[in-house]
Amino acid sequence: MIEFVNQETRLEISPANGVISSVTVNGKSSASSEHAFRVRLMTDYGDTVMLDERDFQDFSFDGKEVFHWRRSKTFPGLEVTLKITPAEHGAFRFRPSLSGRPDGWRLEFLSAPLLKFPLNYDLLLPQSEGALYQYADAIGESWEEHLFFPGYSNYYPGKCQMQFLAAYSDNAGIYLSADDYGHAIKFLGTTHRARENEFEAYIECCCGTEKPGADYELPFDLILRPFTGDWQHACEIYREWIEQDPLTKREFSLPGWIDESPVVIIYPVRGERGITDKLNKFIPYENTFPRIKELAEQFDSKVMVLLMRWDHNGPWLPPYYWPPAGGAESFRKFRDLLHSEGHLLGVYGSGTYFTRKSLSNDYSGEDIFERENLAASVVTSPRGDMDRVFKPIRIAAAFCMSEEAGPRILTEQTMILADEKVDFFQILDQNLGGAPFYCYNKHHHHPSIPGKATTDAMLKFLKELNKKIIASGSSMLLGTECGAAGPFIADMPFNDLRAHFVEGEYMSPVPAYQYIFHRHLNNFFGNSCVVPNSSDEDCMRFRMARGFCGGSMMTVVLRDSGEIDWGASTGEWNCPAPDQKNIVTLVRNMNDARKRYPEFLQKGDMIPAPQIECGTNSFSKLCSSGKVKTVPEILCSAWRAPDGRKASFFVNYMTQEKSFRLNGKNITVPPLSVIMMDYE
Repeated sequence: MIEFVNQETRLEISPANGVISSVTVNGKSSASSEHAFRVRLMTDYGDTVMLDERDFQDFSFDGKEVFHWRRSKTFPGLEVTLKITPAEHGAFRFRPSLSGRPDGWRLEFLSAPLLKFPLNYDLLLPQSEGALYQYADAIGESWEEHLFFPGYSNYYPGKCQMQFLAAYSDNAGIYLSADDYGHAIKFLGTTHRARENEFEAYIECCCGTEKPGADYELPFDLILRPFTGDWQHACEIYREWIEQDPLTKREFSLPGWIDESPVVIIYPVRGERGITDKLNKFIPYENTFPRIKELAEQFDSKVMVLLMRWDHNGPWLPPYYWPPAGGAESFRKFRDLLHSEGHLLGVYGSGTYFTRKSLSNDYSGEDIFERENLAASVVTSPRGDMDRVFKPIRIAAAFCMSEEAGPRILTEQTMILADEKVDFFQILDQNLGGAPFYCYNKHHHHPSIPGKATTDAMLKFLKELNKKIIASGSSMLLGTECGAAGPFIADMPFNDLRAHFVEGEYMSPVPAYQYIFHRHLNNFFGNSCVVPNSSDEDCMRFRMARGFCGGSMMTVVLRDSGEIDWGASTGEWNCPAPDQKNIVTLVRNMNDARKRYPEFLQKGDMIPAPQIECGTNSFSKLCSSGKVKTVPEILCSAWRAPDGRKASFFVNYMTQEKSFRLNGKNITVPPLSVIMMDYE
C-alpha cells in the first residue's frame, strides 16, 4: 500500500491502480475512492468519452508524489499524471494533468480526487444558499451527475456560488475545494449508490485554455482537507480562503438605503398568478401607492417595491424591457411617489437571454435575431444547439458574454433604467448566481471548452456596466436570482436568495452562502416561487424566520387585493390569504432587529449557532415532494460584529409564547418576536 501521511490525515493508495483505498483522520476512516480520476474528452461534434484509471494498461508511482497512467486502451498515446503533495492543516493538494491527447479530441474536464462516503455522512453542496444532502433517507434510489449543456444547476460560478463541498459525520469531516482565484467553470457533482450504501462527491474542472495543444495541466490544485464539525465549520475554512480574493473588493460605494434595511414588496403587474399578457389591478402603477405607504407604516420601515412581469413585450421576454407595461407615464408617477416618501423602486430582469418566440402571446424577436445575425453571438453546444425552451414563457437563446452583441444590448437596456432613476435592477434573474452560461462555439472569442475565459467575460461585463451606471449619476444596484456567485459579489451586492430551490426530499437549505459572504453583501429573501401550494401559516412564517436567521432582508409578496400573499406562485388569488396581522408583526419585529443590531445582522460574520432544546413543528409544504419535515419552533443564528463582539438571535415565528433551553437555562420568547442574547 502507498501511504501519504500529513499530521492526523493518512491517505492509503492502491499500488495496483492508484485508487485511494482509504482516507483516515485521527485513525478513523472517513472516505475512500471508486476511481483515481475522471477525464472527459469531446470531439468537435460533441461526442464524448469518459475515462478513468481502468482504461490505462500501465500504472506507476515515482515513490515520492507523482502517479502516472499510460497506454490508454481508447487512445494509445494518452497519459494522465496526478501529483499529490502535503499542505497546511493536514491537507493534501491534488494536481492532475494530461498529455498525448489525440487530434480531433478536446479535453473537457479533469477530476481528482473523487471521494466516496458512507450514507450516514451529510454532504454540503453549495447550491443556491447551501444544500445539505442527507442521503441516508434516499433509500433505493441511485443517480449520477456530470457537467452538461445547457447547465442550469450544480456548476460554478452560478447556482453553485462557492467552489467547495464538504462531507461529515460524528467521526470526522472531509473538505474538498478548488484553490482557484481565477474562478474557472466547474461542476460540483454527486453520485448516489443506494445499493452500495455510499455516495460519491467530486469537482469536475473545465479545461478551457488559451494554449492549444495535446498537453494540459490543471492550473490550480484541488485540496482535500480534514475538519471537525458540521457545515458551518467547513464554511469557515472557505471564508478564510475567500478573504484573500481581490474580487471581493468593491470598486464603488453602496447607496445609503442598504443600511436602512428596506422591506422588499414584490408583485406582478401582469396576470393573476399565471404568466399571461393581461394587465392586472396593479396597473396603473400609482394606484397601488396608498397600499405601499400603509404597509411601510405597518412595517415601520423604508420599503422597496420590486415589480415582476413589467416589460412591455410580455412577461419575462428579454432583452427589450422599456417602455414598461402600463406605460412610462404611470411608471414615472409611481416612482416619484415612492421616492418622495423615501422608498425605492426595483424591477426584475430576465438574464442574458434573447427571446426568439413567446409561448404566452404572439411576440416574436425572430426578425431582430436574423437581421442582426445574433445566432453568431449566443452560446451553443458542441453540436451547435442554441435554443432553450422555458415552458410556458418563451423559446430563447442566451448571449455569449465573450461576444460583442450581448453585452452591448444588455448595457443599452440597463442604462435606460438607470436614466429612469430605478434603484435596483435584478438584471441576471434566471442566470442563477449570475451564471455566465458556458459556450462551446469554436468561432467565438474564447476557447472552445468552458473555463476561466467564461467567468472573465461576465466579470468584464458587470464591472464595465457598473462604471457606466455610476458615470451617469445613478446609484442603481445590479443583482441576480440566488446569491451572486463568488467572483461577482462585489458587482452585485443585493440579490434575491432562493433557499426553497434546494428544499427537497433528501436535502434542506442551510445558509452556507451567508455564512461565507455576509460581510460583503446583504440580500433579500426572494419571492418564494415554486414553493408548494400552501395554506399553512406556521410554515410560511417559518420560511420567513429562516431567511432572517440567514441574514436576509425581509420580503413579502402581494396579491391584487393588496393583501400579503403566500408567495409568487403558491395558489390562486381567490383563495384565502394568510393572516395579515401575524405576518406584519413578525416582519416588523425581525426587521426592527436588523436595524437595531446592524453590526451583527448587516455587517457581521455568521458563526456557529448555539445548540438549543425546543419544541418542533412538522410541515409537509416545504418541498414539492410533500415529505413531512420536522423543524424547531425556535430558530437561531449567531453573529460576530467587526469589533469582535458576538451575539445570538432567537426567533419565535409561532403565534404563541415558546421556550427553549440553553446551557441548562429555560428561556421564553414572546410570540412572533426576536430576542438577542450575548453569545457567551
